[in-house]
Amino acid sequence: MNEPRELDSSTNILYVNFNQTATAITVGAKTGYTLYDLNTVNELIPTSGSMDTLKDVCIAERSFSTSLIAYVKLEKPRNLFLFHHLKDTIITEKSFPNTILSVKLNRQNIIVCLEDSIFIMNVHDLKDEKTHVITNTPPNPKGLIALNYGAQEQPSFLAYPGSSSIGTVQIFDTKERLAKITIPAHNSVLAALAFDEIGEKIATASIKKCWVILVSNRQRLQGRRSYGTVGCEIAVNAFPIRKCPGVRTHGSSGLLDNTHSGLELRHSSICLITWLVLGR
Repeated sequence: MNEPRELDSSTNILYVNFNQTATAITVGAKTGYTLYDLNTVNELIPTSGSMDTLKDVCIAERSFSTSLIAYVKLEKPRNLFLFHHLKDTIITEKSFPNTILSVKLNRQNIIVCLEDSIFIMNVHDLKDEKTHVITNTPPNPKGLIALNYGAQEQPSFLAYPGSSSIGTVQIFDTKERLAKITIPAHNSVLAALAFDEIGEKIATASIKKCWVILVSNRQRLQGRRSYGTVGCEIAVNAFPIRKCPGVRTHGSSGLLDNTHSGLELRHSSICLITWLVLGR
């Protein structure tokens, strides 16, 4: 394992993301990647770093709190490296037909998203050549996808845009390797997606609105209109929360006011959606 190194203000950070449980952060930068644990709130301390020879990491994803790291370099944007960071060993390097836009991992799969296709690999057999491919997906230039935990006793759901013109969400079962349902979530294009822990709910956002939707029956559980509708970037991350004060519950037949002071969620994980207004 390499010694962790601090990222100073002069470092060009290329990528930042939480792990699946939001207990750690992986940072990709010009100088490689760095892992941070979020065990304390007082100080963010790096716990591990990449090899000194590794440069320009534009995507870096960690499998929960394990030693498996998936990364992409700027100089090889079509190649995915699967790396064991404790052993400093590249497990495998896989090449794809076009630029890799995003990578997601769960207990079952590694998902690689290109602009017009999605590749699904078995995390338990990384050298297996039997990769499932979802072809001819709608143009997805930002590589927008979401993946739930995918524990052995739970479903493993992948979500991706079902249209490039409206906010349709396609749900795909990565265990069964088949499309499940299509959710008409928004009238405008999708900007962000995130599942809860078990894949029962999905948070969707456009630049105008966000919803939390039950996957099983497409029911909208709760929603909120964004404050800005022009020039917005939207980011989604898993966020543990028990109460949502003043939440209004949206049913398929209309708007229902919640009479309780807060809505008690069935699961502790829900999705936090934030708007970063870039300009008018």
